[in-house]
Amino acid sequence: MNDAENDSGKQHVLHQFGREENGPKKSEEPRKHVGRRPKVTVPAPVKRYRQLRRNARERERQGRLNNAFDVLRSVIPDYLSGKGPEEKLTQIETLRLATHYIGALSEMLDEEDGKTMKEFCGCGQKNEKKKELFAVVLEILLRGNARTRIVTHRFYRSHAHEISSFTHLRTAGVYQGLTSKYSSPSCAEIKNINKDAANGIFIIDTVGYSKKLDPSWKSCAEIKNNNNEAVSGVYTIETGCGTKLEVYCEMTLGGGGFTFLPRGLTRMKDAKQIVDSLFTDKKNVLLKLMHRTQKQEYYTLIQPHPSWRNQDFGIRVNDFSDYTIPQNHFMKDYILLGIIPKHLAGNGLQGFVSNHRTIQFSNCDRNPNSLFAFLPNHNQQTPSSYHGNNLVYERLGVAFDWRQAAKPIDNPPRTMPNEFFFLTELHFGGCGTYTSSDRWRSFQATAIGIR
Repeated sequence: MNDAENDSGKQHVLHQFGREENGPKKSEEPRKHVGRRPKVTVPAPVKRYRQLRRNARERERQGRLNNAFDVLRSVIPDYLSGKGPEEKLTQIETLRLATHYIGALSEMLDEEDGKTMKEFCGCGQKNEKKKELFAVVLEILLRGNARTRIVTHRFYRSHAHEISSFTHLRTAGVYQGLTSKYSSPSCAEIKNINKDAANGIFIIDTVGYSKKLDPSWKSCAEIKNNNNEAVSGVYTIETGCGTKLEVYCEMTLGGGGFTFLPRGLTRMKDAKQIVDSLFTDKKNVLLKLMHRTQKQEYYTLIQPHPSWRNQDFGIRVNDFSDYTIPQNHFMKDYILLGIIPKHLAGNGLQGFVSNHRTIQFSNCDRNPNSLFAFLPNHNQQTPSSYHGNNLVYERLGVAFDWRQAAKPIDNPPRTMPNEFFFLTELHFGGCGTYTSSDRWRSFQATAIGIR
């Protein structure tokens, strides 16, 4: 092969690989050196500015998210949350409960085919559709976590008179023995009747429990009068017009027969009528204090001050007539326990008796405040900062002396469900006290019982 042919073959091979023998093509640029980019120094003020901008954007994002969850929490019924007045649902708990609640509402809309709630519920009517709706709500809630199953247990107890004739609940391991046809006094009998019964919360029928569900009881005092052996616990009472209310009955302390009011009462249209019918002993009110760290409650039996022994207490719901307005009235929902009406409480020695100990002060400036306010704080609002710059009343005064007079409930300790505890405000005087339970060191909430 001659030299010309060799050169021709070599040029052909180089052409196939896109290169010329003597360097790159004219259209190609020489390869740049690959290495680290030169380090750019950012001035410290610029770094700080950028970090502040990032922090601001994150705070704004988190704020929008928190506001959205607050709105969602505000529309979930309180009895579903199972939280105390100082507690807040986590975001995952809020989403789970909202899912169950929306499902229940959807079932209601589907089942009722546009019928209004007034037509649907009626007043004391035995409505088969209503029973079916209760079954749907029970079923949906029982699919949830442990919290929602416990709530369902309470829901059933509140409405057992409505669904006592059920013959079938569809899924979620609900025992058919919830019906009167298959009532059972023990888990063993449930197992004997239904070998496929799943683990879970069941309602068993005992003599004592059936008395709790008797719809004829009007108050805890009536239960106590009819059965002196009745024990403290949650009962369902009839409040009029077919409305049933789940309350806690204290059958021992202070002579027993005290009806403790739930937080949800403040949202009921007939709350005033309910309280008026329950509050007949106007010189005795039983208060229970929830301890912050101990799994224990304390109690105080409130009675009139010796100088005011003929003066009745007053109970108001979302109203302060005859008394001064609570500082936390912006929360809108509250139960007010008035000690001395404002037209009488302007001066002199006043107060009340707590567990037979006189709690008193001398009004120094004629301010006629004389009240306890019990606030469910449904919307998780921040309590009033009134008198927040001077916390002297956390060390002395009416509220401090009242808490000191509280006695523990022990042997064994008994605790009520937390739906009966409220954020609490005390305001007395003129030099008596102002405080709210978010400021207390040992206790965090109060429950109110009347008879």
